[in-house]
Amino acid sequence: DAGARPSAEKVAEMMKYNEALQKAGIPHVFLETEGAHHWRVWRGYLRDVAVETGDDASRLVISYQVTLNIGDSEAAARAAFGDYIGRYYPELSKAMDLSNWGPVGTPEQIIEWFRTFAKAGVDHFICRFGSLDQFGQVDRFARDVLPVLRAEGTSIVAGR
Repeated sequence: DAGARPSAEKVAEMMKYNEALQKAGIPHVFLETEGAHHWRVWRGYLRDVAVETGDDASRLVISYQVTLNIGDSEAAARAAFGDYIGRYYPELSKAMDLSNWGPVGTPEQIIEWFRTFAKAGVDHFICRFGSLDQFGQVDRFARDVLPVLRAEGTSIVAGR
C-alpha cells in the first residue's frame, strides 16, 4: 500500500546503510517508491525515526534513479518503453509491473513528473533511458527537458 509507513526496522536498516555510505564518502540514500505520495510518507517517517533515535534526518541527501522515455505522445513513449523493457528484461517484464520505474510521456509530462518529486523532497535525480534509441533519448532530454529543469534548480545526472 503506497500510504503505509515503513517499519521502524526498515528505516533503522536504511539509516545504518546511509551511515556506511557516508563513511565511504557517499552522502546519499536511495529509496524505492511507488509515487510521490509514497515518497512523502517515507520522508516523513525518516524524520520521525531520526527524532526517536537521536539521529539527524537533515543529513540525508535523497537521490532517485529513474528510467524514463520521452515521446511525441504518451502512447508512443509507453510503446517504446515497453519494447525496450520487453527486450532488455524479458522475464522481469512478465513477472512484475515496471510502470513505477519513472516517467513516460511527452517532454511536458516528463518535466511535470520531475517537478512533483522535487517538491516531494528528492534532491537529485539519476536518469536512465528506457529506449532502444539511447542516443535519441539523451538528445531529446538535453534539448526538451533538461533546460527547463536546470532553470528551476533541479539536479539531474543522465546516464544510460
